[in-house]
Amino acid sequence: MFPRLTKWLSVGLAVLAVAAVMLAMHFRGALAVSRDLQHQAEQRAAQLDANLKASEAARKAEQAQADKFQAIAQQNEQDKVRAEADAKRLAADLRAERVRLRPEWRCEVPAASASAGKPDAAADDRSKGAADIVRAAADADAQIRGLQALLRAERQ
Repeated sequence: MFPRLTKWLSVGLAVLAVAAVMLAMHFRGALAVSRDLQHQAEQRAAQLDANLKASEAARKAEQAQADKFQAIAQQNEQDKVRAEADAKRLAADLRAERVRLRPEWRCEVPAASASAGKPDAAADDRSKGAADIVRAAADADAQIRGLQALLRAERQ
């Protein structure tokens, strides 16, 4: 009777051993899959982190460039205001004869044609024309400086 019991115990132990080996292989495979999934998740997280850092760097660069452009635009507006003030000052100086035009820009009015009661309208036109020319030149210079500054800032 003992030999039969030993036989059944041996078969039972063998089945248990095979089951244990199969169970161990299953858990080992599951562990490998789990590690692979964890590795993929870590790679995705690293890629997302790199994308976020690149996006933040690009945003900072764009903001810095926008700040430079804003400063250039403000300088351009100040130059336009200064050009307008210079033009008004020149017109006033021409009227007050503190500044004189070159001979090629003067248009002398004969004394006989100017009446004693009327001021010289041509002189006002000349001073306004000279002021307009100075203002237009100063505006153009300010615009050129502004555009050149934008190009320099963009290329940095």
